Amino acid sequence: MSFKAILAMVIGLALPVFAAAGPIIVLGDLEGQGFKLDQFIRESGGFQASPWGGLRLRPGVRFVFMGDALDRGPEGMRILDTMVALKKQYPDQVVLLMGNRDVNKLPLRFIFQNAANPIQRLKDFLDGINASEAFEFRRQELSARGQPASDRDVFNSTVGDVAPGGRMTEYLELAQVGHVDEETGGLFVHGAISDQSVGYVPGHPGRIADVRTWIKTLNAWAHAFPREILAYQGPRAETPGRNDMSVTYGRFLGADNNPHLPADSVIEALKAQGLHYVVAGHSSVGDVPVLMSAPDFRVILVDNSYAKPGSSAWTRIEAGQIELGGHTEGRVFTAKVPILGESAVGSLSPDGWRLLGKVDTGEWLEWQIQGRYRSAYRLLTDAQLCGRRMTRR
Repeated sequence: MSFKAILAMVIGLALPVFAAAGPIIVLGDLEGQGFKLDQFIRESGGFQASPWGGLRLRPGVRFVFMGDALDRGPEGMRILDTMVALKKQYPDQVVLLMGNRDVNKLPLRFIFQNAANPIQRLKDFLDGINASEAFEFRRQELSARGQPASDRDVFNSTVGDVAPGGRMTEYLELAQVGHVDEETGGLFVHGAISDQSVGYVPGHPGRIADVRTWIKTLNAWAHAFPREILAYQGPRAETPGRNDMSVTYGRFLGADNNPHLPADSVIEALKAQGLHYVVAGHSSVGDVPVLMSAPDFRVILVDNSYAKPGSSAWTRIEAGQIELGGHTEGRVFTAKVPILGESAVGSLSPDGWRLLGKVDTGEWLEWQIQGRYRSAYRLLTDAQLCGRRMTRR
């Protein structure tokens, strides 16, 4: 037997074997932008036409929606209705996560007590959660449905979402904070994981070392909808814009708004428990998904909220492989990365550009956040990439 054959056999014995399962398709934060949902349905390969109308998942396909259904577009109601209907129709194939823009609507259940001007109180509340356009977006959606859309109608519709049986209430009751996929070795959270958030459950004594027990306990805590969940899903006073204690409001972003991998201690702890990738939303990454790579470990960022109109993004995980796709800058984008092993995709150039994958011209696509949320892209050839020193972080 050749040395290469022996080495391949040893590596094969040393690495985990993922069970043969149907693909997971992942959709990140939509924030009311229904056209991105439509693009995902067309391009992800996970849906098929139904003779009875509505959406139908292909056999064996699993679907994860990462949360943040509304606020920044005029189709939040449709998105919530779609996700709830899919979860009810395919309870074992669909996973819904609680995004911060979903959980932060819970105060609408009680903030209007004794309010002298409830409509203005609602507008002030939405402005305070960075959703200043949500009131008018709801008006647009009601009008598009042929329903009355006065200020009072918008108020009743918005507040009705969190009433018993309301569409947001239904969504949150069906959703969870985190999800572990045993068949592919993945952890799904809306925001991020860090050395501060892993194992932490508000009100629970100490840290929970076993990741599966931690996620199960965190989900049970959230489903009781304690008031503490409002602090968990929002920023901390000492860290404006982020909450590293929370997997819902944590971010993988550094001070320059570019993403980075979690601490090596977190990566090694997850790998030791058979988890080799994390999928998260919440951190703006532009037009297409962004993957960060470490040996035998990946982080995939899938937030769609700042993707330009005409762009699209989808993520597919199957048979030990992560496939990313979409459109950006008028080009078709794809990347295929094994869950285990090394990968150039996801690495950083010396000047801080992240290698994403290839476009349909055969060139490599690199990406970087410049300014607060503005995504910049550049192309390079195989020759330009060859010999370049790349780093993980």
